[in-house]
Amino acid sequence: MTEQEQARIADQRLLIDDLDRRIIALLAERTRVVRVLTENKRDEAAVRSPDRVAAVVARVRALAEEHGMPPAIAEATYRTLIEELTQMQLVRLAERRAGAGADAAVGAGAGAGAGAGAAGAQQDAAGGGGENSGGGEGGAVGESSLGGEAELEAAAAVAARPGSS
Repeated sequence: MTEQEQARIADQRLLIDDLDRRIIALLAERTRVVRVLTENKRDEAAVRSPDRVAAVVARVRALAEEHGMPPAIAEATYRTLIEELTQMQLVRLAERRAGAGADAAVGAGAGAGAGAGAAGAQQDAAGGGGENSGGGEGGAVGESSLGGEAELEAAAAVAARPGSS
C-alpha cells in the first residue's frame, strides 16, 4: 500500500470516528427520551409495544433506503437498540413496582414488617394494586408474560448482565 493510500484510509477513519461520536450522542439523547417515556408506562405490554416496534422498524428501513443504506443493516441495528432499551425499561418498571410495594407496606402501619413490604412488591410486580389499569402503545391492557417474583428476578438478571447500567 502506498503512502497516499494509507493517508486516504487514515482520513476516512477520522471521518468515521467523528460520525461515531455524533451517532453515540444521538443514541444517548434517544435513551434519555426513552427513560422519560418509561415513567409513563405501567405494564410490560406498554413497554414491549409490538405494534410500535413494527412501525419503527418499517420507518427506519424506509429511511435507510432513502439514504442509500442497506435496509437490513438499519433493521438489525434498530432491533438490537430496541431490545436493549426494552430491557432497560423492564428493569425500571420492576424497580417502580418494588418501590410502590415498599411504600404501601410503610403506609400499612406498625406490625407490617419487612415481609409485608416484600409481599407488596411482589403483588405490584404481578400487577396488583391497579398498576395494570392502563393500556400500552399497541399492547393489551394489563397483559404481562411474567408474574410477581419471576418479573423481579428477570429484572435483577438483566441488571446483573455485563454492560447493563
